[in-house]
Amino acid sequence: MATAPGEYNKCEVVYLPYLKKYVRFEDVCAQCTSDWSGGLAHIDMWIGSTTSNGGQNVVNCENSLTPDQGQAVIRNPASDLPVNSAELFLSGRCHTENVYKNQDPSQFCSGGGDNGGDGSCSWPGHCAGASCSDVNDCSDDLICLSGSCGSQ
Repeated sequence: MATAPGEYNKCEVVYLPYLKKYVRFEDVCAQCTSDWSGGLAHIDMWIGSTTSNGGQNVVNCENSLTPDQGQAVIRNPASDLPVNSAELFLSGRCHTENVYKNQDPSQFCSGGGDNGGDGSCSWPGHCAGASCSDVNDCSDDLICLSGSCGSQ
């Protein structure tokens, strides 16, 4: 996802109930930054390269997956929330049927925390799901597994 600098921590993993997906803050967008400076939170979805994965069709799909109205963003999500693993864009087609715009965020907030759901992560940005290159990049008793902090 893309957003404004300072709205989320770099590489922070959040859960989006309206997509039933965990996403990571990886980029900034100009409109997000403008909105954030005016007090409005704004994220844009990124689903692939426009030069190798579908050109303008990708941009159109990203725009259709970026909601116009407010949606919940769950920070420090539990690690066991429901996930729809279906592709959002595949073979030139945008799969907006994989969007759940009327989700109640309260059902995703209990038991949160980004260290397996127990809330014990002491190093924000280095908790379960954060990107890592070695064990020193992960908080507490988490280890680096295939580029992501987690536990065995």
